[in-house]
Amino acid sequence: MMQNPNKSLPPSSEKPVEDDKTSSKRDVVRGKELDEQQKLVTPVEEGPKKEPEKPERGHQTPATPSGAKLVVSMDDLEAEIGKQLQGADSLDTIISRLTALSDLTTLVQAVKGQKAFANKTDKEIGEAIGAQAVFIGRLATDVGKFKSEVATLGRGAVHELRGFQKAWADAHDKLSKGMPVAVFVKLMQKQLQSVKDELTSKPVMEVKGGTTAKGQGAEGPKKDEAMSELEKRFDVLARKSAPPPDDKNNISEVDLAFLSPMRGFPDIFASLDKDTKQVDVSKANEEKVFSIGSGGALGFKGELSDKAGARFYGVLMPKGWIAKYGEELRERVTKSDKSGDKRSARAPNGKEMAQKRFDDEGHEITIGEGKAFGIRAEESTKEHGQVDVHRDRHVNLTGSGEQLSHLELFRKSSMGVVEFSDKGLVINRRMW
Repeated sequence: MMQNPNKSLPPSSEKPVEDDKTSSKRDVVRGKELDEQQKLVTPVEEGPKKEPEKPERGHQTPATPSGAKLVVSMDDLEAEIGKQLQGADSLDTIISRLTALSDLTTLVQAVKGQKAFANKTDKEIGEAIGAQAVFIGRLATDVGKFKSEVATLGRGAVHELRGFQKAWADAHDKLSKGMPVAVFVKLMQKQLQSVKDELTSKPVMEVKGGTTAKGQGAEGPKKDEAMSELEKRFDVLARKSAPPPDDKNNISEVDLAFLSPMRGFPDIFASLDKDTKQVDVSKANEEKVFSIGSGGALGFKGELSDKAGARFYGVLMPKGWIAKYGEELRERVTKSDKSGDKRSARAPNGKEMAQKRFDDEGHEITIGEGKAFGIRAEESTKEHGQVDVHRDRHVNLTGSGEQLSHLELFRKSSMGVVEFSDKGLVINRRMW
């Protein structure tokens, strides 16, 4: 039986660290103070700082849930979320168990405690279920083939795989409690086909000449560096984030963005229970909107973030990457008010991106062969635009032969992530 994937993490015993010349801690550790309304306020930093000994993690070691003075090691959090959201290799346990059950002797031992076989000998049970052992063997082979297929999506299919794992755990548990073997086989065949259909139903965009190769890297971000200077060396995709008012144990989206499985693009919600220390992970929305450059995030007016306090983060992409793979959709449609002014085209869905064309109030918008996403504009992003990152579509990069999810295209192209203040200065950073 598979174990519950929700694990408990020990709260970090570390307090905000004062870095000095003898400190072994890495870079700036950010402490969060809470006001009476349990809202996040300006980060508190203490002591002289130095460059990190391990530049791969140049940010705070604790993550702080929004509604409680409880911290957890970022390394522990990263490991735990990595366990809960595994890629294709997570299917190995299922394949191994199915292979074992395809052996008739093993299968007989697995079901002999069922009431239906209470007065049967092993031989009689084997004769009754022998055909099903063959079907289980075929199912193990099919899951193995599925693993090879889904491996190309990287971490872009972790939520679908997590659903399949849960279905397996439930079915396997019921088998031990009396579910007929034939029903178990049919149920797992149905679940396998369901997850395949869910993944193959997502449209595939061909990106001519596309690749996730990054080329030569630029100088990394510096503590207290102005985002305007950093944006001269990197393309930056930025977001403003605030904790949900009804989830006081919420782990900030900003902290999640710093985890290596996310690489700046978190597709989950996570919370840490202050009593049980259990990390709960759930699937986030199908898309996330990022401003191009920090200005759009800093200028964004949101009902939630303006009330609850906000944090800002930016994902560092290779310079020129957004222009290379983004289709400019700003000022592509003439307004219907007879002014002759142009407006941004609507956001195309995955199927329209795959077809390389869509209609917006009678205007046909074409999309370049080498483009993977649209660049649109709204009130706070008029100057530089914004980009949507999706989970509901895949891309085929003809330049490198990679076939991966839209989300993984952004993750694999990411070079690092920074947190910045409302004054546009770098607070924390991590390069991959």
